[in-house]
Amino acid sequence: MSGLRRLDDLEFLRHGWPLVEMPELLSKLVTDSAPRRFAICALELAGDRLTDAAIVGWGLEFRYVDEDLEDEQTEVLVDLIAGGMARLSTADSVRRLFPEPENVRLVWC
Repeated sequence: MSGLRRLDDLEFLRHGWPLVEMPELLSKLVTDSAPRRFAICALELAGDRLTDAAIVGWGLEFRYVDEDLEDEQTEVLVDLIAGGMARLSTADSVRRLFPEPENVRLVWC
């Protein structure tokens, strides 16, 4: 994922862009910058066997370019079904919200 793209970064805009084609341009810009979505799944294990699983929350991973640092940054928002929201720097940090992080899986969709 390339992060947020600015209109002035797009090569084809250097010579102008016809206004009638603006919806296509905006659609591409939004598609390229869309957040990634994932489910947070809690597993119940008996030894090496899965006995149950449940979706316990959903998350969105946003990537954007920090113009001051000239670097791509990541931000994750999590909504837990049991209640509560969290704002984290990486999707992998979601596991630390649970008492048994080794039994939590992120499923990207």
